[in-house]
Amino acid sequence: MAKLSKRARLHSEKIEVGKAYPIEEAVQILTELASAKFCESVDVASTLVLIHVNLIKLLEAQLCFLTVQEKMSK
Repeated sequence: MAKLSKRARLHSEKIEVGKAYPIEEAVQILTELASAKFCESVDVASTLVLIHVNLIKLLEAQLCFLTVQEKMSK
């Protein structure tokens, strides 16, 4: 295995591989480890579960429609 640089060793000491950090803690660690002479940026990827949310809304609307129909039929 190749030797790690001082910077890489410092990063590996501060970060646990495979751990999911809360956003506040992750930003704090990133600002502590920043060493560039320019403004660094971070990309964040997230998965939206829109299909699930839309399905729930659709089911709620159908349930509401059925209750209205039942009330009208009485």
